[in-house]
Amino acid sequence: MKKLVLTIAIGDEYRQLAVLTHPSIEGYARRIGADFIAISEPALSKSTPHWEKFQIFHYLEEYDRIIYIDTDVIIREDCPDLFEIVPDTYLGMFEEGRFTARGYDLMIETCKAYNVILPDWNGKYYNSGVMVISRVHRSLFKKPEKEIPNFFEQSYL
Repeated sequence: MKKLVLTIAIGDEYRQLAVLTHPSIEGYARRIGADFIAISEPALSKSTPHWEKFQIFHYLEEYDRIIYIDTDVIIREDCPDLFEIVPDTYLGMFEEGRFTARGYDLMIETCKAYNVILPDWNGKYYNSGVMVISRVHRSLFKKPEKEIPNFFEQSYL
């Protein structure tokens, strides 16, 4: 099984942050037997680097599983292997809706912007800063034509 730990560091601010955080992310990848890639140049986005997360769609052609980690995250040495915790048929993301109310308004606005109706939405809102993804989730990462600046790609995902 081919595994990847992926992050994005585009622009001076994120490159400076990467100097501090990427050693822990890259060390984590080594510990769990995964490749490490830091996207440093835009390839998809028309607006902000946040939308570059949709490069995951292409990486899932080569990799069976991906852990995506935002560049502003520091991985502790005792962090467990998230691939072992999240079954490969599940999408692993933090459900932040329990802790903050911002998700409700963001989802309402995002649905309006994309002309989508979610009649059975349960109010959950997921943070896309750390994700555990398998090839079965590839279709979720097909980039939309419109890049709506409503908490970037997170509300879309």
